[in-house]
Amino acid sequence: ASRTVAARVGTPVDAAGEPMDLLAIVMGKGGARELNVSSDLDLVFVCRTEGTTRGGQVEIAAGDFMHRVAREVLRLIGDTTEDGFAFRGDTRLRPHGDSGPLVVSLDMLEHYLLAEGREWERFAWLKARPAADGGLSGPQRVAEDLRQLEALVRPFVFRRYLDFGAFASLRALHAKIRDEMARRDARRDGWDCKLGRGGIREIEFIAQLFQVVRGGRDPGLRDPHTLRTLARLPGRGLMDGEDAAALAEAYRFLRRLEHALQYREDEQTHRLPPDPAVREQVAAMLGLAAPDFEATLAVHRKCVHHVFDRLLAPAAPVPTQIDAADDGGAGITAGDRLPPKLFGPARGQHIDDAVFHPDAIAIWGDAKPGRNEPQWIRLAQAGPNDDDAFAKIVLDQRRLAIRRDRIRDSEQFRCGVPLLKRSSGRLLGAIELLYSQPVGLDSEKTIARVVESLAAVSVAKLG
Repeated sequence: ASRTVAARVGTPVDAAGEPMDLLAIVMGKGGARELNVSSDLDLVFVCRTEGTTRGGQVEIAAGDFMHRVAREVLRLIGDTTEDGFAFRGDTRLRPHGDSGPLVVSLDMLEHYLLAEGREWERFAWLKARPAADGGLSGPQRVAEDLRQLEALVRPFVFRRYLDFGAFASLRALHAKIRDEMARRDARRDGWDCKLGRGGIREIEFIAQLFQVVRGGRDPGLRDPHTLRTLARLPGRGLMDGEDAAALAEAYRFLRRLEHALQYREDEQTHRLPPDPAVREQVAAMLGLAAPDFEATLAVHRKCVHHVFDRLLAPAAPVPTQIDAADDGGAGITAGDRLPPKLFGPARGQHIDDAVFHPDAIAIWGDAKPGRNEPQWIRLAQAGPNDDDAFAKIVLDQRRLAIRRDRIRDSEQFRCGVPLLKRSSGRLLGAIELLYSQPVGLDSEKTIARVVESLAAVSVAKLG
């Protein structure tokens, strides 16, 4: 596609005259190499920067060139011929979705991820994989572009700290999915093997939870492949070996079921109908008698949802009152006392083990250790009577998390981001330092001074 367009309008080059390529980034199941027989291909198109074309009959903006190539790629893989079609291309995971440009430059992507990237997009970019380039700029330049892309995406997906805010994000995302499934189920019978209770998505969420929470510190958990991630959890003490093996077995069975349903219907479907005759046909496709199929399905669904609920059950209320001035209107109020023996068998171990005990997760909410991690470690090692102290630390951490979100949503922060451009890492470091300070710090006023100072340094450098 790139060579076809280049033959008419020339090769796109940047301001330094270096040729540029369009990069096709595959997301979702395609990115993890887990496509089913009727998957869409989720694509995000990225290019290096703005520029123009040279050497053609006419010169056009490099962005126009990239958009032409992207549209041609979607046409080539999606048009139906006498032989069918290759893939349905879906580009809605790009910045701003359908309302955004089809192709984004690295600068545009950096600004979007920093200033506007949403939590669910972290899970989408976790599975991102470079799939193809236009072949115009050469392997070395493409490799450099991909290194720059990875440098932008990695800190967005994988945080330097243990990111326990991911629990709340996945809870919220799963709640939306359940609401949508409830509306669908009201109109249609059957069970959705992808999004339904005990289905494929819950297994994927379990794996992605550990990846997003701990991937910033453990590169071994950044693999987008679900089964490989599950296999690595027991060796790190993050999941019981039997649970991990059972989830992997359930994942393989449910993916086979998904394939069978799509082969039978010759369309993208995930719904197992209640009709006994249809279920018997699907069982036969899997090499099972109908009773064995139903029993196996029930066991796998129960196992998946049991583990999922243990990890991502809604958080219990925090057991102490937070002043209205501190909670930012978040509505955190007095609630039930902490569960007895909060850490259970994990007491006395390092916090890396203790924090994943289900009783701890149940009250964790958006709190995260951050720079106060030594306090968590001391509590985890201290003994059986520290629940009140633990509650205080949870409370302080939740206050800090709320204040951090207020800062990042503030007008001063958003106005400062475009000025800082490549210096934005300094701003994020300053923000992290600010929200990790004692709760009495007036961060809203301080952030304005930090932004102004860093922006002035950046402008001076550019000048």
